[in-house]
Amino acid sequence: MQWINFITLWVLMSVHSAGGLYAQSEIYLIRHAQVELDTPGWISYKTAIAHKQTYNQTPIVDFDADEVLAKIDHSNDIDTVFVSPQARARQTATQLFGSRVHYRVEPRLKELDYPVVRIPVLVMPTAVWLSISRVTWMMGLNNRQMPTLKEEMQELKIVADELIDFAGRNQRTVVVAHGMVNRQLKKILNRRGWRVAENEGHKNLAVNKLVLQQND
Repeated sequence: MQWINFITLWVLMSVHSAGGLYAQSEIYLIRHAQVELDTPGWISYKTAIAHKQTYNQTPIVDFDADEVLAKIDHSNDIDTVFVSPQARARQTATQLFGSRVHYRVEPRLKELDYPVVRIPVLVMPTAVWLSISRVTWMMGLNNRQMPTLKEEMQELKIVADELIDFAGRNQRTVVVAHGMVNRQLKKILNRRGWRVAENEGHKNLAVNKLVLQQND
C-alpha cells in the first residue's frame, strides 16, 4: 500500500507543479493566406457586391509554409487543426499541414459576413465601401436578413468553449480562420483567462499565440 500512496502523491505533485490540466497549453489563431485577386479602384455598390462574392471564391496565393510553421512550437506534433469551411482557410490549412493532420471543419469559424450598403449613383474606393458596410453592420444598421454581430458573437463563444475544452486535453490547439473571426476569438479567450503571448495582428498568415494565465 505504501508504494501506491507514493505514486498517488507523486502524480498529485506533478500535476500541481505543472499548473494543472491546462499547464502550458497554447492556442494558435492563424489567418488565411492572401487571395489571388486584384482590388478594383473607384466602383459602384453593385461592383462592390460582385467583388466581395468573387473574393470568397478566389484561391489563395502560394506562400512559404515553413515560415509560418516556425512560429508554432513543435508544429510537427500537431495532429488536429480547427478550420473554417471557407475555401481560402481550408487551402491555407492544407498547405501548412498537408494530409498528416485531422481537420475539424467548424462552420462557426466562417468569416463574419455583412451586406454591402446600397447607395445608388455614388462611386467610392472598394476599401471605403467595405469599411462603411462593415461598420454599419456592426452597429446593427445594415443586416438585410443576415446574422447580426451579436448573433455571430454567440456562435463564436461556442467555438471558444470547444477550443478551451480541446486545449484542456492537448498541449497545442491550432485554428485557421479569418481576420475578424480571429480578432473576436482573441477577445473572448482573453476574457476567459487566456493572454496573448505572441501578437501579429490580423494580416494574412498572421499567427497569434495565446496561453492560459496561471494564478500565482
